Amino acid sequence: MACAAWQADKVTGPSDFPFDDADDSSDGDEDARFDEIAAIVLVRLRSGPRPMANLVQLVRSELGSAVGGYSDEVLSDIIDDAALDTGDIWISPSGVAYLISAVMDGLVLTHVVSADELARDMLDVSPDLEVIDLGLGDVTHRRNLSPITMVFPESGLRGVHSNGSFIGPDGWLAGVVPGEIVALRRSLAALEVATVGSIGDGSSEVAMLRSTVEQLCNPGASVEISDLVLNVVSQNETAFRAPVRPLAELIIAARLRAEGSWVGRDEERFTTPARLMLDLRFEHLAKRYQMDKCCEAAFRRVKDAFEIHCADSSAAVDTRRLVDDLEHGATIPALGDWMLRNDTTANPFAGSFASALTGDRRTAGAGHYLRARSELLNGNAVQALDDARQSFTLEPGASAAGQLYADLLADSGEPMRSLQVRKRVPGLAHDNHVNYLSSLLKPFLSAGRNDSCPCGSGRKSKQCCTNSPRLSTRLRARIRWHQVMSFSMEPASIGVIRNLVEECAREEATDAELKSLSADMFVHDLVTVEGGLIARYRDQRGELLSPEERGWLEAWQHTPRSLYEVLDSGPGWFTGRDVILGGEISAVLVAFAEQSGFGDDVPTLHVGSYVCARVSDLGDEKIVVGASLTVTSQYRESLIAAIDRGGDVVDLLQWYSWLSAPPRVHNREGEDLLVISARFARRGMSWASGAEALNRIFPIVDGYDIDIDDDDIDDIDDEHDDDDIDDEHDGEGSGLRSGVKRVGAGLERIGAGVERSSWTEIVELDGDKVVRGSLRRDGDELIVTTNSLIRFNRLRDTVVAAGFVLIDVEDSVDMEQIVAGQPGGSYRSGSGGSNGSEDESQTELPPEYIDHVQNQMEDRWISESIPMFGGLTVPEALADPTRRDDVLRFLDEMESQPAIGLPAYNHPRLRQKLGIPPR
Repeated sequence: MACAAWQADKVTGPSDFPFDDADDSSDGDEDARFDEIAAIVLVRLRSGPRPMANLVQLVRSELGSAVGGYSDEVLSDIIDDAALDTGDIWISPSGVAYLISAVMDGLVLTHVVSADELARDMLDVSPDLEVIDLGLGDVTHRRNLSPITMVFPESGLRGVHSNGSFIGPDGWLAGVVPGEIVALRRSLAALEVATVGSIGDGSSEVAMLRSTVEQLCNPGASVEISDLVLNVVSQNETAFRAPVRPLAELIIAARLRAEGSWVGRDEERFTTPARLMLDLRFEHLAKRYQMDKCCEAAFRRVKDAFEIHCADSSAAVDTRRLVDDLEHGATIPALGDWMLRNDTTANPFAGSFASALTGDRRTAGAGHYLRARSELLNGNAVQALDDARQSFTLEPGASAAGQLYADLLADSGEPMRSLQVRKRVPGLAHDNHVNYLSSLLKPFLSAGRNDSCPCGSGRKSKQCCTNSPRLSTRLRARIRWHQVMSFSMEPASIGVIRNLVEECAREEATDAELKSLSADMFVHDLVTVEGGLIARYRDQRGELLSPEERGWLEAWQHTPRSLYEVLDSGPGWFTGRDVILGGEISAVLVAFAEQSGFGDDVPTLHVGSYVCARVSDLGDEKIVVGASLTVTSQYRESLIAAIDRGGDVVDLLQWYSWLSAPPRVHNREGEDLLVISARFARRGMSWASGAEALNRIFPIVDGYDIDIDDDDIDDIDDEHDDDDIDDEHDGEGSGLRSGVKRVGAGLERIGAGVERSSWTEIVELDGDKVVRGSLRRDGDELIVTTNSLIRFNRLRDTVVAAGFVLIDVEDSVDMEQIVAGQPGGSYRSGSGGSNGSEDESQTELPPEYIDHVQNQMEDRWISESIPMFGGLTVPEALADPTRRDDVLRFLDEMESQPAIGLPAYNHPRLRQKLGIPPR
């Protein structure tokens, strides 16, 4: 998809964005309905567990018509979502809902306290205590109502276990000695911590744990510890109500094995979501950095050393054993991605591990690089720049360190030095940044030492701007925007973009569409500004920026997009009327590619066109920041509606995703177009018997065999129009060819008593007779042709019931083949679903047929109520002074769009019918 200057490729008639008519309060109504349902479920569960089917009926009885439009399945899904949202409800695998606090009331779990836990003043959660605070929230009140909190490594606290730990006030573990067992007893709303003397062996719990795993887990599968224990205690109210051995010991006794928060059979290898996630992360890194087997082995050894450091940060890092591995391939940048979670969250031990590496001159370069990346995520950009400099000084051939150093130099307002560093780094001499900065700095790079400085100071270049050129405000803004967009191209940002695209795209979007949208520069611009990546950039790099440039980022982030009608334009500027807020503006308009160094857009504006843009102040002038989008009249109202709803990233991405949807072809009954031609043979009967059966099933229509209407063959639908494709299938050849013959050559009148060799299935839709399929005799075979799989299956069953047997499906043309047909009605026929070869036959539609269909389409469009024109017909809108210009502009846009497939209208004739002079 083209980026900033993209326009819709085709306009065939009025189009309604699916969100145009949405009531602004609809989302609030849905939220309120969700809250009502959740409240009803919570109240009902206080009296005891209930099957989901029962809860669905209770909700129906209490809310009545308010949920009348919801199916039982939808209501079940809402209740399921409520369980996840509230954290107070648990739904068992058998479909019974429980109030977690009721199930957990009286639960007792034990744990052997280690010396390390006492030294850290923490109790590690996994696996013994993972279940104990379910339904209590993050902060609960245990012994003496003192706050005790479950925390995770992301909290930044040292010593927290990777699966979480409990922390409490000073002295909360006073009196406990290493090796002693503590018990946590759960009540409805609190936990009590106490030491215990004797405990049971938990033999009954052991049996229940094993039997539950056998019930819930297929071979090779696992179950989360919380679900395992909840299943046990929900089925046996005596389980875990008195102190027994710690859960870790019970799991082993049950011939089970715990990996993190998951449990499976000890005798088999099983998968867990955490393991799958780690495996996927590793595969991604291996692919990104093109690791072979030895590279993978080196990376794993360094990664293992880092994870050992995370488990016990007091132990020394053996740098001697890591020297060779750190120098191997892409181990260092890959490790940075691994321990910094793809540049979104810094592992709290990343900095200390990196510092340990800096203590050895052989690993110091890697240590400074890793610490620079860690410091960036903590907002310490000045320290990060210093570490990146030291890393590059120690390892000038390390491309990762050089790239990071050059990037931070550009952030700090040193584009010339950034360019010089990049040119010294292997593999970066011709990258995008080098080309972009070289183009901006060309006057300074080409100036001789004794030439006048390009900055205009009047001094010689060697005495002025040789290494630190003084750039104009516009050029500085372009470099800053380039750095912001470069940030949006980093792996972590790409992940944010991909996730938002998947969330906001149409449900029908294919993987190819999602990939195309994720790479679209307008989408990058949306997610960067409206999606908040620019704020993340400012938080990480802000220390390096001048106060003025930090102000630019703040202004760009909070400048809303608007829609402007172009009143005048020229190279690099335009004047426009703000359609949404009113008033006029004049702004500098630079192509997105020239602003950012990415993309290849070339904005083309003319008087009367519409452009969606973000216009911000820069010094004493206004500039368009980021990607602008040329919008045709057809999509103007839908964009205004999206902006009026708030214009946030979700609104605009949904709109753009819908707008960017590829052409979709379907017939009058809404079925995806798939032209199918199949051969049938007689089954133990004469042709006369077969023809007689077909005559009864498909009688001759009195007069003409079919009435042609504007939808029988129509233009490619871009999914937003109301026009469909419905092709005639009768006579000889394929369905498209038969339609051409019958209409183009004139319809033959079929009289009674004439022996028939062709049959047509016709259905009446909205008063029109539409062909669903055609059948014809070809020697000893019957050829059946239709244009959708649903229609073919129906016809196949009918023909088989009449005594024929299917031999082969000879011809299949899918949507991509239709779209690939030449403009003007040339369609290529493939075989067996293939794309077909260049020499295969093509079917040309006769001009008289195209004219016939276009004429009817024009008449229908003229007589229809058009939402884009406020519900008026085209003649009514032309007669309305407030709408006339919209109609004229829309007609101009229709004529300027390239036709795909059959041209929809004869534009000169359409204008003549409307009484409008030719364009």
